[in-house]
Amino acid sequence: MEQKEDWTIDELLSHPCLKPYSIDLTVLLEFLIEKNMIEEVAVPTKGPEIYHCHYRAVKKH
Repeated sequence: MEQKEDWTIDELLSHPCLKPYSIDLTVLLEFLIEKNMIEEVAVPTKGPEIYHCHYRAVKKH
């Protein structure tokens, strides 16, 4: 999981290490966001005001 800075939901769902969690992964992501362990990143697309949602681990200082 440390190969990339941030991940799309599709990449997370298809990652071999996360396969056992694929059914509940979106709920788990929301929980980790609430606990400030993961953050959502809005990545711009070619369309105006349209963004892809990526996820990344929050870096501890």
